Amino acid sequence: MLRGTLIAESLRNGIVLEGLNLRVTRVVRGDFGDEAKHQPRTWTVVDFEVAIEHASDLAASLERGLDAGGPWYCDFGDDVETFVVFGGRSFRYVTGDSGGRARAICPRPFGRRPRGAARLGRLAQLAPAGSW
Repeated sequence: MLRGTLIAESLRNGIVLEGLNLRVTRVVRGDFGDEAKHQPRTWTVVDFEVAIEHASDLAASLERGLDAGGPWYCDFGDDVETFVVFGGRSFRYVTGDSGGRARAICPRPFGRRPRGAARLGRLAQLAPAGSW
């Protein structure tokens, strides 16, 4: 299973994502955003798992659903493979492959930092397991 996190506010307004083969493992709503960085203050954070055989379909759905006009992305992966999805494009690479990771974050107009950067650590600090 690949694990990931989606911030619901990263989805385009009015988008409907249907038929997703994933399992939601946790939903947390809290004031995690930074309004000084033009982020909504309150976020809805959805942790999920997806089987590898459904990962490409999920990435394609998220490409259509994520707001391409801001700093939003969704990443998910395991010890073998990582997916990084932006509005309109996605990247898939072997976890730990610095070249693959560099290709995913190279066009960084909004300072995006996928998998393992501040995203997971900051959310874990703000909403640790068992605190909801």
